[in-house]
Amino acid sequence: MKSTYYTPKFEEFHNGFEYEHYMETLKSWIPETFFMNESHIRIVKHVDIQDENTVRKVRVKCLDEDDLLEIGFRKLGDNIFHEKNKIGITLNDNNVSIFKIESDDKFSYKFLGKLLNKSELLTVLKRIDYE
Repeated sequence: MKSTYYTPKFEEFHNGFEYEHYMETLKSWIPETFFMNESHIRIVKHVDIQDENTVRKVRVKCLDEDDLLEIGFRKLGDNIFHEKNKIGITLNDNNVSIFKIESDDKFSYKFLGKLLNKSELLTVLKRIDYE
């Protein structure tokens, strides 16, 4: 599956936020995790004024199945779940449903809404007491 990206808004940046920035000297996108240090703050200052001529380009990978697999979920047929925590997730573009599996035929929704990226998903999982 080919990853898709978007340009984040300044307000999205927080400690632990995952993004990539383009290094002109390397002609490559470099993965970063945002922390309040001087170099990261310098990059983020340019986020809201990016255009084709901006030297510091920043992007964020849109949430996809690969992100779920990376944090410990498994895919079984069309379903994505975390066996240990009995959590299931459905992902349709940016629309996400997170549910707790109570038994084979019973579940309860813990989250329904839009999540743009893995950092947002991790924040929601913390809030619903996912381990």
